[in-house]
Amino acid sequence: PVYSLIESSLEALSDINDIRAEYRVFENIDFDKAEKSITVNEEIFTIKNIIFSQIKSATEVAFFITTAGATLEQLTREARRRDDLLQEYVYDIIGSEIAETAASGLEDHLREEALKEGKNISMRFSPGYCGWELTDQKKFFSFFPGNYCGVTLTESCLMRPVKSVSGIIGIGTGSFRKTYRC
Repeated sequence: PVYSLIESSLEALSDINDIRAEYRVFENIDFDKAEKSITVNEEIFTIKNIIFSQIKSATEVAFFITTAGATLEQLTREARRRDDLLQEYVYDIIGSEIAETAASGLEDHLREEALKEGKNISMRFSPGYCGWELTDQKKFFSFFPGNYCGVTLTESCLMRPVKSVSGIIGIGTGSFRKTYRC
């Protein structure tokens, strides 16, 4: 029964058209080794030691947002209202996979573009991980005035739709690929 539910859920979601990804690349960056922070267009992000050590040799950074979209979130809420916990759980897992796959696809795209210029990219890092304060989301989202993805922040800096990913990727000629240490 669970396999059938997953299969029917995937089929029902096959027409979703609000999965989105966007990014912006910034060259105007400055690293502060003492504070373990990065300044992008005069906004300071205290990214802490782990992320700082991974991107400190970048000459550019990409800020990105991806989302599984509002449709999936609405279907998940409807399942919750019907008290269909298994369906809600299946939608929740699918949403997580869609958002992460979109982020991976965007990362792959950035890697390909960087390689064309003889550059590398770092792993992607999100506010709220590795000591990076989640409240930096407010500053982060100010870099997306058009917000193609339509992702908004709650008062507590969580994203809506919930199945969304935001973050930073370093770009440059240095060596970035290190093991994930968070």
